[in-house]
Amino acid sequence: MADEQQPIKPVNLPFTPPDLVGEYRSAYAYSPKKETADYQDVFQNLLNTAAPKTGSDFPAVPTAGVDFSGRYPLYFPGRDNEEMYAQSQGTFDKMYNGVVKMAGNAGATFINGTAGLVYGIFKSVQDQKFSSFYDNELTRSLNEYTTSLEDTYAHYKTERERNGSWWEPANLFTGNFLWDNIVKNLGFSIGAFASGFAWGGALKALVPLLVSWELVQKWPLEQTLSYLRPLYFLKQRGLLQLILV
Repeated sequence: MADEQQPIKPVNLPFTPPDLVGEYRSAYAYSPKKETADYQDVFQNLLNTAAPKTGSDFPAVPTAGVDFSGRYPLYFPGRDNEEMYAQSQGTFDKMYNGVVKMAGNAGATFINGTAGLVYGIFKSVQDQKFSSFYDNELTRSLNEYTTSLEDTYAHYKTERERNGSWWEPANLFTGNFLWDNIVKNLGFSIGAFASGFAWGGALKALVPLLVSWELVQKWPLEQTLSYLRPLYFLKQRGLLQLILV
């Protein structure tokens, strides 16, 4: 009678090592339904038998609820990330983000009010659509830029700030109200003022050239001459400069 197969023991060890595996099955355990274990079996075994159940393993949330905007440096599924970051955002961060967004809004508004105006006229004529004056590649790119600032330099709001009214005392005297609602929006006013100042300077430089008597004498259209001669009259008496100032 053949000897029964004896379990393999360590060689030359004076003691028996402890069983660190215990009753846990291998992820590659044999499946009675299949001759070989495929990757799906391996994955299911890992989920079901490779780790103790704690009630929070492999948390899952709908993909529609996952934020991909980059607003949060780390995203925690199933939690109110806005509240978490709002509780930890300091005053210096709010001030810095507000100043950066103010500068970004000012620059975008200035470009939109100067180069954007010229480009809008060109696109409107080219497309033969009035909407192209304010809805074109340049304006859309500037809008995308200012929108991206809200996530890149975010002011996180607590649930109370999000659900409450802006005029409530609890919301008025906060860093978010000062740096996000006031300082940030000052950028639009600064950009609009700067673009208006630039157009005023450009017109002040161009109009005297257009109404010079030499240009008036060489102008080919009689109707245009009749329009420019009164301006020349004002220029000769120093009144045009007063009007432009």
